[in-house]
Amino acid sequence: MQRVDFIDREGKRRHELRAVVSNLIFVRKDRDDKQILEQLELFQGHYYIFRKKNDKRDYYEISAEEMKEFMIMCNPELTEKKYIDEQEAKLKPGAKVLVHHGPLKGLTGRLVRQSGKYYLLKEVPGMAVMLKVTKWCCKEYE
Repeated sequence: MQRVDFIDREGKRRHELRAVVSNLIFVRKDRDDKQILEQLELFQGHYYIFRKKNDKRDYYEISAEEMKEFMIMCNPELTEKKYIDEQEAKLKPGAKVLVHHGPLKGLTGRLVRQSGKYYLLKEVPGMAVMLKVTKWCCKEYE
């Protein structure tokens, strides 16, 4: 979720939480694939299943650690974050770091600088997130 400021029909400035990425469903893999597909059929409308390759039946699987990182990145209380596309993220130079203190503790990514501020750059398929971080809360990571 991200906070979005907008002007309503009455001309008043408002802000609300909106989804950055919509139409994603995360399913805990505690059943076999057939049972999961049966459960997904309960949803009305259309949905797509992301596969590693179009011609294979292998689904994308997210480890518990990756899911934890994703949930931290999506925390709406972290107000200073920017969303960029994959190509722009690849162009940003930065050292690989581990955050050892603060609300982002345990996250790894690249420490990049933009507009005089430091950000932890995390890449996820299709996009990247830059989370404001204090340089002194990070240590180099291999």
